Amino acid sequence: MLHQDAPAFTTFSYDYHITLMLSFDDASIENGCLEVVPGQWPNENLASNPDLTISDEEVQKMHWQTLPTKAGNIVMFGSYLPHRSGANKANQPRRALYATYNRAADGNVHDQYLAKKRQTFPPDIERIARKDYGDPGVFNVGNPVR
Repeated sequence: MLHQDAPAFTTFSYDYHITLMLSFDDASIENGCLEVVPGQWPNENLASNPDLTISDEEVQKMHWQTLPTKAGNIVMFGSYLPHRSGANKANQPRRALYATYNRAADGNVHDQYLAKKRQTFPPDIERIARKDYGDPGVFNVGNPVR
């Protein structure tokens, strides 16, 4: 899903951060490597759909670039960079760790963020059967998993 990360972190009144992606496996076009829109992106959210993915009108203007990585490669990008990953159509995994860091001046809200996320969008193992958790909103931006 095409998205920016900035909308996902507005819960605590800040939206600029850096994401670090560490590839555990080689990521290629065939197994859905990261795709980005290179260039200078202003610190603003692009027009979006209700699920916070980038609007079709905005996407039509973009020129996507694939970013294949080798296991052990690190990619860092800002919260306004449009990005997505394709479907894995290969018989190999494309595991990666995404770690997000906010500015020190914005304070440490790590524990509060995770507590709010767990309440709104708990992991499957903690979900109560037949309970409707509703729309995960900012806690599931650009991720089709519900």
